[in-house]
Formats: sequence, C-alpha cells, structure tokens
Amino acid sequence: MMQNYSEMLDFEINFWVSEVTGKTADYCNSWADAGPVIQQASIAVCCFKDSLADAFPTAEGLMSNKFVSHLNPLRAAMIVFLMMEEKGIG
Repeated sequence: MMQNYSEMLDFEINFWVSEVTGKTADYCNSWADAGPVIQQASIAVCCFKDSLADAFPTAEGLMSNKFVSHLNPLRAAMIVFLMMEEKGIG
C-alpha cells in the first residue's frame, strides 16, 4: 500500500528513510545527510527562486508519477526516495 508521504511530518519521513538506509539522520533538513541518498538514488532536485522545489527520479524524468514539489527541496527528494523504494526501483 502506498503511503501518503506528503501528509507526514519531517520526523516521520526521516524515520522511514532511516529504516531504508540504516542510518539515523535529519534527511529533510540537512544537505550533508540527504546528499548521499539523493546522489545514490539518482534523484534530481530543481530549486526555483520564490517557488516550490521539484524532485524526481532522473531515470524517469519530469513526466514521472513520482514527481514531487515542495518548498523544502530535501523533503521533496526524500519523498521521491521513499516512493521509489515502495516501487522497488530505489
């Protein structure tokens, strides 16, 4: 069953990412923590001035059904990561 990650709090997303990575970190708020996850999972993060940031799996591109927009680019990327893991492509 797909989770609705957009309704979760940051600490809940951090928990689920930690479950996958095996490391406890602040993935939604620390580029140092989230960067290796983003790079390893090939997630693109596009930040726009005064707008929402977009995140998506680079293999699927902008038309992906795992495309996520949020004011916090790290949160968007971690939601994409969790969606990829649910689909078995992470």
